[in-house]
Amino acid sequence: MGYFNEGNDCDMCKHQFLTGRDGDALDCRRRELELPCQFEERDIRACPVCNNEVDREDMDFTRDCHGITFRLVCHKCWERLMSKGYDGEYYTEADEQIEDDY
Repeated sequence: MGYFNEGNDCDMCKHQFLTGRDGDALDCRRRELELPCQFEERDIRACPVCNNEVDREDMDFTRDCHGITFRLVCHKCWERLMSKGYDGEYYTEADEQIEDDY
């Protein structure tokens, strides 16, 4: 694929996607919609569970047993971790007490 983005590296643009019969060709969503180029760098992060590099938009936060945001993981890990309804161990208010005189 030639550079649609006036010489910038399209490999890091979030508008790039796989196309073709076997998903073996690259194209640009903005070019497909006949819009001008607008380079936006992909936000790639490592999933703390599987250590795979994943786009931020393909990740979601798990919740603990009280519904509090716990950690950011990829969708595949999210499905597995949230299968019991929450991520992590079950805890009560007694487990949260850090100091005896608090």
